[in-house]
Amino acid sequence: MTDGICRMGMTMSRKNNNYDIIVNVNKKDKRNGEPHLIFYFLLLVLYCTAIFFLTRVSRIEGVIVLADRAIPYQTFTGVFSSLANICTIFLVVYFRKLGFITALVLALAQYPVMIVQFIVQSNPSGIPGMFSNSFILFTVFLLNNRNKAIEKYQKVEVDNLKTQQKFALHLFEQTATALVNAIDAKDTYSHGHSLRVAEYSERIAREAGKSEEDCRKIYYAA
Repeated sequence: MTDGICRMGMTMSRKNNNYDIIVNVNKKDKRNGEPHLIFYFLLLVLYCTAIFFLTRVSRIEGVIVLADRAIPYQTFTGVFSSLANICTIFLVVYFRKLGFITALVLALAQYPVMIVQFIVQSNPSGIPGMFSNSFILFTVFLLNNRNKAIEKYQKVEVDNLKTQQKFALHLFEQTATALVNAIDAKDTYSHGHSLRVAEYSERIAREAGKSEEDCRKIYYAA
């Protein structure tokens, strides 16, 4: 019977450890943006730099000579636009809610400039940018919905594990208590001895500064 109790205790310990691992991972995911604020600001700086050069090269009519080839400055608009879009996507992927809000503000802030270029200045060069920006907005909302779905799934998994842990622990306590009572019932003199040993052991472990998990293991082992 004692071996059976020990085996059940080991099973409960493994379940608790699995539960703790998943809970810790979930907490780290929620704090995903906190340890990487430097990366967050680097992405912002890179995005602003790309937008600055994008605006500059779109207005230059000249060419640059590379390897004996004349390349118009406006050719690089696609490069800087893609770089800005990559920064926007990285913000949403790595920084969840903070990144989504930042990316949304950055993307929406470009529309007034493009509208002014197209309507006031009669410059059609902003039309491709409007389509590209609209695509990025769609991607940002799509990634944000994906992040929400993942967080919801993780929450459901953690809640299920909590329920399973409570049920398994309750079942284990009832079974262990029944086995101990069956053992103590054989001898009137030692009746209650097992529970007293378990309680004393738990108190000693608690006074020794053991964790709650260790105290529970010691209690059922005793």
